[in-house]
Amino acid sequence: KFYNLNNNTAINHFKNLSRRLGYTKIVISADHSGYKLKQQAKKIFKQFKISFVDVGTDRGDRSSNYSINVKKLIHLMKRKKYDYGFSFCRTGQGVNIAANKYKNICSALVYDKYSAEHAVEHNGANHFAIPTYSVNKFKLKKIIQSIKNSSFDGGRHYERIKNFIWKWKKI
Repeated sequence: KFYNLNNNTAINHFKNLSRRLGYTKIVISADHSGYKLKQQAKKIFKQFKISFVDVGTDRGDRSSNYSINVKKLIHLMKRKKYDYGFSFCRTGQGVNIAANKYKNICSALVYDKYSAEHAVEHNGANHFAIPTYSVNKFKLKKIIQSIKNSSFDGGRHYERIKNFIWKWKKI
């Protein structure tokens, strides 16, 4: 299948989509309600030998602003230091909305194995918003494993996402 990669941004994004989790570095963040599940994620990443950096929060007992931590995460991704991001909050919606405001970020709300696989295969997601309200450590392991084992399908999916990744967002 031929992909019309008409600029360097498109070419670089497509290259990043072809990288698989585990062969690239990731960055993680959370607010206070996502802190415990983020700690579980760190254990799972270590089990799978996936390197990561944690940009906060470092406490679960004090209110924190998820948008500040997502901004730190995105800053590292935009500087090309990290290819994937994972953020945790109660519903996943807040971190998902915050991440999707940035250019070249495709954030997906993932809450089970199926949504994780399709976020990567069909949508080319590079950021994953995980709701602590509906995801426990067992589901989380399946989510991470699904993302690790999935890759972007390209084809009709590339044609669907290419415009919103590079054209709609201005930040």
